[in-house]
Amino acid sequence: MSKTSFSDILDQWEELNKQKEPSPKRKNPDPVRMEKSDKTFSQIYDAWLQDHDEEKDLKKAKRGSGERTVAPTINQIRKMEAQDELDLHECTLEVARREVLSFLDQAYENGYRKVRIVTGKGLHSKGGEAVIRPMVLSVVRESRYVRESYTPKACEGGSGALVVVLKERK
Repeated sequence: MSKTSFSDILDQWEELNKQKEPSPKRKNPDPVRMEKSDKTFSQIYDAWLQDHDEEKDLKKAKRGSGERTVAPTINQIRKMEAQDELDLHECTLEVARREVLSFLDQAYENGYRKVRIVTGKGLHSKGGEAVIRPMVLSVVRESRYVRESYTPKACEGGSGALVVVLKERK
C-alpha cells in the first residue's frame, strides 16, 4: 500500500476541480458563498480562518480532553534556573526591605516558581557583618508566597545570595 502525502491529496483535489465546468468568474468572489467545486484550498482555509479562533479551539480541546497540566515537582523546581533575580548591592536596609517585598509580590503574580535575591556577603558593611541578609531572611520567612528558601551553590552566588521557591499561583 503506497502512502499518499498531503500535497498529493491537494493536487488531486485541485485537478478534480479543474476538470469540472468552469463557472462564471466574479470580480471579488465571496469565499463563503462559493460552491465547493469552485474553491481552491487556500480559499477554503482563508474562509475557515475568518470563522475560527485557533487558540480558543485549542484551549477548548485541551479542557474537554480531561488533560490536566502537571505542575513541576519541588525537585524539578530546585534544579531549574531562577526565573528572575533581585540584586540588593548598594541598597540601604529600608530600600532593600521595600524592594524584596515588591519583588516577591511581582514574582508570585507573574507565576514564577524560583527566584534569586542577591544580598551580598556584607564584606563592605561597617564592622564587616552582613546587615541586609538577615533582614531578607526575615522577610522571606514571613512571606505568604514562599514555599522554601536556601543558600545556593557557590557557582550560583553562594552565601551572598538566597534562592526562593515560591508557591504555585492559584
